[in-house]
Amino acid sequence: MKPRYDFTKGKMISYDGEIIEFAGSSKIDKYEDQIEEIMSLFNLKKGEYLVTDESKIGDFGKETINKIRLEKFQKKYKFSVMNKDFLYKIAERMYSYRPF
Repeated sequence: MKPRYDFTKGKMISYDGEIIEFAGSSKIDKYEDQIEEIMSLFNLKKGEYLVTDESKIGDFGKETINKIRLEKFQKKYKFSVMNKDFLYKIAERMYSYRPF
């Protein structure tokens, strides 16, 4: 038995009957272009990933990050990323970055 959608509750239901709720994405939605650039560090294209306001770099395995793209990212934005960093916080920094 796979998870199913309960239209009466408007929620996904797990194998054992529990309601599945996803974290919100209001913060992530503000920075769509920046999130796409961050996810390109993992060689992921739009539509190949699901991110929420609770998503962190570590969720995607920093060990799988494209090291060449990461170096370019760090030179461009003048900061590095860590496993514990929330994606929306990184995106905020990217959006606010002014190279002058």
